[in-house]
Amino acid sequence: MTPTKPVPSFSQLNFLVTPRSGRDEVVGLVIRADGSPEVRVRVTAPPDKGRANKAVCNLVAKQLRIGKTRVSVASGETSRHKRLDIQVDAEALQGWLEGLQVLEGR
Repeated sequence: MTPTKPVPSFSQLNFLVTPRSGRDEVVGLVIRADGSPEVRVRVTAPPDKGRANKAVCNLVAKQLRIGKTRVSVASGETSRHKRLDIQVDAEALQGWLEGLQVLEGR
């Protein structure tokens, strides 16, 4: 019998990104009209050659305390609205989302 490690679950989450900001930060959480959560983030990197995408993935990985390779852009590579694939335990992701400030409006 071989020992096994629990495999992190695979989640997708919506993000609204503001590139060329003054600092890298997670601003908060907005509930969209369809009821899905959207995390607002700001990054200092410009939206050039994937730099902002990489900065967003690195910021999310740092916030969730997971490896950088566990976060990737699933869709929206050239848009401010992105969907990220995140390999993390569902409980850890839920706890992180619950800790975010809920923002009003869109």
